[in-house]
Order: sequence, then structure tokens, then C-alpha cells
Amino acid sequence: MEVPSPEEMRQEAARINNSDEDDDAIDAIVFMIASLHLGPNAQKISRYTKMNQARCILYGQRLRKNKIWVGLKIDCEEWFDEKAGGVALILDAMVARGELEKTYEDEDGKNK
Repeated sequence: MEVPSPEEMRQEAARINNSDEDDDAIDAIVFMIASLHLGPNAQKISRYTKMNQARCILYGQRLRKNKIWVGLKIDCEEWFDEKAGGVALILDAMVARGELEKTYEDEDGKNK
């Protein structure tokens, strides 16, 4: 699979976010899209997208803390849901930005 250009990623992020404004939300979504193609590696994503490296590293740390990035895997299955995939991606981008934390519950409803 060919890696989309940073501009193509930005266009897709604007479509998903229903906005063409050049803001932090779009950057975070670009970061998430780039991680699908480049792997969970903040430095590599920063180099490819030309995004601020410190910001990318912080995004990566938050994604690891919240178990969206685990080792070399990305917990992104929900991003591909036909009805709610865009919302799931935006929510995970909000985690990267530090606006939300992701919690996981076991079968008894207790946080893991």
C-alpha cells in the first residue's frame, strides 16, 4: 500500500473532521492517519509529515499511556467501522492531544 502524501493526509483529516481549518485537531488526525501508514513511531511521523517533533513525541506518549499504541501495534479497529469510524478516530486524536483519556472495562464494568 502506497503511503499518502502529507497533503493527502491533511485533506482526509479535514474531510473526517468536517473542517478545512488548519488547526490542532486536523494535525492530530493527520498524526493518527500517518501512524496507520508509518507505524507507531512519533519521530518517523514527524519527519514524514513535517509536523513539530516535540508535539509528535507528546502525542505518541499519550497514545502509549492510553494503550492505543501498544508495542508495534495500533488499536485502530474502531476507526474502520462504517458508521462510527470517523468518530472513533477523532476521539483517539483527542486522546493524543490530551483532551481525553481512554478507559477499558472488563466484563463486570470495572476499569482495567
